[in-house]
Parts: sequence; structure tokens; C-alpha cells
Amino acid sequence: MRFIILLGAMTCLWGRHQHSSDPIFSGTLLSEYSRNTPPGKVEVEPFLFLKGLYGAYDASWKKVDRKTEFAVQWLQEIEVGISRHFDFTLMMNAFVSWIGGQKSVRWGDMQTWLGIQVYEDKKGSWMPDVRVIVGEKWPTGRHDRLDPDKLQADASGSGAFETVLMGVLGKIWRPSWSRPWKSTVNVWYFFPMKTTIHGSSIYGGVPGGRSVVRPGKFYGADLGLEYSLIGNWELIGDLRYEHEDATVVLSGVKKGVGEGSSEQFSFAPGFAYNFDDSFSVYAGVWWSLAGRNAEAFASGVFTVYKEF
Repeated sequence: MRFIILLGAMTCLWGRHQHSSDPIFSGTLLSEYSRNTPPGKVEVEPFLFLKGLYGAYDASWKKVDRKTEFAVQWLQEIEVGISRHFDFTLMMNAFVSWIGGQKSVRWGDMQTWLGIQVYEDKKGSWMPDVRVIVGEKWPTGRHDRLDPDKLQADASGSGAFETVLMGVLGKIWRPSWSRPWKSTVNVWYFFPMKTTIHGSSIYGGVPGGRSVVRPGKFYGADLGLEYSLIGNWELIGDLRYEHEDATVVLSGVKKGVGEGSSEQFSFAPGFAYNFDDSFSVYAGVWWSLAGRNAEAFASGVFTVYKEF
């Protein structure tokens, strides 16, 4: 469950700014954009994820089928341009989950980021956009004191403060034999602090129990590709890898507490339509390709981007 919550926390795209002579490249479904928001501008982007969890990957990378469980996630991202080199991002999200006939509505964890624009891609240069993101994930979701009868449908957060470090590279390619296209590479690392759990939690636990755990470090990479089609249409896609280290029990009840390491590969193709460089809509699908100690899932993804 924690792996799925982290997947949801890492789905986003940003700013839509490039050379005026190029088609509009508005980003992919999952990758962070390689440009900060311009000074004085505000970007607003709501996401809707319709998720189906239809199985799980065991420790041997084998998929085990099970009855499909459903979840709806809303993710709201707001980004404010501060200066040429800095912007600020706020992310909030909420979950509606149906697991084993149990329904739950919960707020998720919140994140705040500072984007630092190190370099901007220039036409004719080999250097890409270079953007660095540092931030914090705040434990505003629910991670413990879960109702055992709800089968973790009421879980929505990690319970730990987590420092975020991310690097973003982006480059527009203009080959003579093709229309322009853009590649974006994200690499990230989440450093969680220790947290206390009471009773049942996303890390396990027993009624009346108390433990102190350190969630595993979470890191991964995403390759986003955008290809300009006819008019204002784009073909977009993401190939993503994610890994989470094992949870360590530091003190308290240890029986039934803790998780092994997990990893997953996923793919997210879709389409984008850009009305102009300040207004875009996106639709696509996102599904797991392979994994270890992770959920097997498929999700529809819908989002609207607007710059003010």
C-alpha cells in the first residue's frame, strides 16, 4: 500500500515554455517539467487517477492475480514563479478507496518544493534544460490506527517527514527527417525520517501495539518523451522505474511490523492537446509492467493545465 501511495505522490508535470519557433511541448503524464514557472506566473493543474489494483508481484517478480480493487485519487498542484531561477510548488491530494467492499475517503500527504533553474536549453546548443528540485513531504495523510476491517482502504500517507531531492533534464530535438520531439529525464530520492506507529498501519502492526520504524528510502527515474503531431496534438509517454528500501523497526513491537524492499517498472502513454502555451488537456493510461513486492495496477489519468 505504501508503494502505491508513493506512486501517487510522484505523478506530476510542470511549466510549458520553450522556443517560440517550436511546437508547444507541454509535458508528459508523469515527468516533472524541465523549466520553472516564469516570474509572476501561477500554474494550476488538477489530476484525476482512476486506479484498478488487480494483483501483486511477489518477491520473485511473479504476478499473482486477485480480485480487482479500486481507488480514485485527486492530486492538485500549484506552482508559483518567484524569479528567473526559482519557483515554489505546493501539492495536495485525496483518496477514495474501495478494498474488499470497504470504502474510505482520506486526505493524503502534502509536498512543498523549491525549483532551481540551473540552465535553459538553447537552440543550436547541445546543453539541455537543467532543473534541481529540493523539498519536503509532510505527513498529513493517515498511516496508522487503521481499521483492520477496511483492509488498509483508510490508509493515505507514509506518516513520516521526507526530504525530496530531484534532478530534471530536458532537451528539444530537431532532426531534419522528423518533426521536433522532446525528451525529459527525472531522477529522484526521498529521505524519510523515523515515525511512530500505533496499532494497525501501512507497515503492519497489531491492535494495541506501538513501534518506531524508519521507512525505506524511495528513489527512481523517469524517461518522458513527447512527439509533435499534426496541429496542437502531442503523443506522449513515460517509462518509469521505482525502488523502495526495506522498512526498519527501531523499537517496540517487531512481530508483524516492517516491509521488505520493493521495485517496479511502469509505462504511461497518452495524448495532449495544447490550446496555446498556457492551456492544455491530457489523457492517458498508466500501468505496471513488472515488479517485486509491489502492486499490479492499471490507471486512467486525466489532467488539465492552466497558467495565469
